[in-house]
Amino acid sequence: MADENIRPRELTGEENEGAKAGKYRSFAKYLVFCPGCSHVIKADMYLTRAEAYVGELTARRVKCPGCGGEEWRLGCEARSE
Repeated sequence: MADENIRPRELTGEENEGAKAGKYRSFAKYLVFCPGCSHVIKADMYLTRAEAYVGELTARRVKCPGCGGEEWRLGCEARSE
């Protein structure tokens, strides 16, 4: 379960492009969140695991416990740069 005090942010365009190219910050911890209500379903994952988790949630059509939405996004903590 994720920490309720985490404020998520979506990855920037540069971060997304880097991830697609296989370049990412090795020290970064990624999270998966609902863009509708910012509920963090899971945090502290490496990039490849976080990407896979988004796919798993989408395939299983898991609903957000915060707002009932079914969309999940890859992100980082708002304070991380």
